[in-house]
Amino acid sequence: MPAAKDLEAWGEVSQFRSKPLILLVEDDASMMSLLREVCQMQNYQTREAVTGRAALEVALSDRPDLILLDWELPDITGIEVCQELRRSGVVVPILMLTGRGDDRDVVTGLQQGIDEYLIKPVRPRVLAARLAANLRRASAATESVNDNTSEQLLLLDRVSIFLSHPPGALRALAKKAVTVSLQAGAVVLAKGRSKLLSLPDSERLLRGRHREVTRKYLRSRPAGRG
Repeated sequence: MPAAKDLEAWGEVSQFRSKPLILLVEDDASMMSLLREVCQMQNYQTREAVTGRAALEVALSDRPDLILLDWELPDITGIEVCQELRRSGVVVPILMLTGRGDDRDVVTGLQQGIDEYLIKPVRPRVLAARLAANLRRASAATESVNDNTSEQLLLLDRVSIFLSHPPGALRALAKKAVTVSLQAGAVVLAKGRSKLLSLPDSERLLRGRHREVTRKYLRSRPAGRG
């Protein structure tokens, strides 16, 4: 099982995306075209790699939400790619899509870190359903990393300055939020500051933090989208 901190770190990247990012690793042009079409029909973003080493580079730099991987690649095998990704802390679902249907191959793939083993040819509707199911499970795992996040999210959602927030920005803020109990008229000490702040000053700091997270969220969204 991946460590909770690995799930949370990876999730912090994908939470700002408007749609899931799928890494397609396939050296056959016609099959890559089919995989790309299935992903586009499901409104997924895609990155593509035709070799195992290219797949490693893209996976570690772009942090996709799911990896769809062929076994037979020009340089290293899909199994070797999976092994290296797991050693590097990659925790997202990895689906093997291959023509190797022997039971021993299936067992080997699952033992080496593959989450689901699909045998070619696979029907587009079945592939789309498998992708969606694995993305749902991965999202649920990331959401459950910090049970306190949901409580923070509900609290922030009731604060007036967040009424028009982007959901991704508020989620990022909730992950970093700390709850403290204060009495009326109390003062708080801001982290990194040497003086006490009144509640109005604290509210200004909170507004500034909200703007910072919101800007980060908006910059991460694809150009041209509302």
